[in-house]
Amino acid sequence: MKQPNRLELAVYLVLFVVTAGNLGFQYLKGEQGELEAKPASRLAIGSALPVLNLRPLSHPGGAAPPTATALLPTGCRLLVVFHPDCPHCHTAARREAAATNHQDRIPVVWISAFDDDKARDFEADVVTGMPVRYDPDAPRRLKTTAVPVYILVGGDGRVKFWGAFSGAEDQNELRRRC
Repeated sequence: MKQPNRLELAVYLVLFVVTAGNLGFQYLKGEQGELEAKPASRLAIGSALPVLNLRPLSHPGGAAPPTATALLPTGCRLLVVFHPDCPHCHTAARREAAATNHQDRIPVVWISAFDDDKARDFEADVVTGMPVRYDPDAPRRLKTTAVPVYILVGGDGRVKFWGAFSGAEDQNELRRRC
């Protein structure tokens, strides 16, 4: 059997990386500079937000946290797509939760593709006080390629901006974009 040459190895490596990246979520790094360097969504800025079938997480055998039944905010808002197993999602969520005491923050709605124990734990223990919704098709509809990713939606329902979510976004810059 013939050994592949360097060019063939390079082609195989590129094919492997592209295929692996298309098979699932990537977890983004925790530093702001690293986050912004990677595309996180393919939604067109200015396009209408795709229709989502967002539902509160189920809470079998018990009452849902108060935020689970709260209405989605109107006006300018951040939709953050996360995965319950993503350590960077947990870090960003804790940063955002720590900053939500400020009344002037743009409302955040956390979106999971899963309605399971891990998503419920994330809702109860990590993002207390912020709504968590799920839609199994949200990552596909929102064209996300990594988590955590935010999509800034204006009051007109149009995508104003998107990027990797760190929990430390500049609220003035986000408002300017809305």
